[in-house]
Amino acid sequence: MSSSDGDLVVRAQAGDRSALASLVTRHVGSVRACVLAVLGPTSDLDDLVQEALVRGVDGLSSLRDPDRFGPWLRGIARHLSVDRIRRKPPAMAHLDAVPEPAAPILEPPEDHADLWQAIGTLSETLREALHLFYVARLGYAEIGERLGITTAAVNQRLTRARSQLRERLAPLEERVGDEGVEDAR
Repeated sequence: MSSSDGDLVVRAQAGDRSALASLVTRHVGSVRACVLAVLGPTSDLDDLVQEALVRGVDGLSSLRDPDRFGPWLRGIARHLSVDRIRRKPPAMAHLDAVPEPAAPILEPPEDHADLWQAIGTLSETLREALHLFYVARLGYAEIGERLGITTAAVNQRLTRARSQLRERLAPLEERVGDEGVEDAR
């Protein structure tokens, strides 16, 4: 049986390095998802994830509610990402850069810049849910646990994200379809 975040935080605050390592391992994927949701694919994604984790570890003694470690850490990641945008405007997002997945799973092909651009237009909450589902390959229950929402809310976010992506990508499909018809003539 795995320990809860609260138990691990209390142990880590008392100096237990294995508890601290477990916390970092457990939350690195959701921290990555937060940064990716705010910034999109960017060359300094790993640096921002690492900085958020370091700040979380350094500030662990200031955490008032140990059971809220995950949301607290993701809040640090969001703040760092927003600060990054303020320091360097959104042109820093390289749409053709492929982020390193949280786990060794699918990597989006580099030629899907239109998809990344459409994903970038979604709200942060929708992008985060998409990333956790499709890149981190988490189930609805685990996504809900990491985001502090119900599985029904996870389903709603994913459904809304897919619907909005279909709407945004439909003109592209029509354009590609029209080109294919012209080529066939």
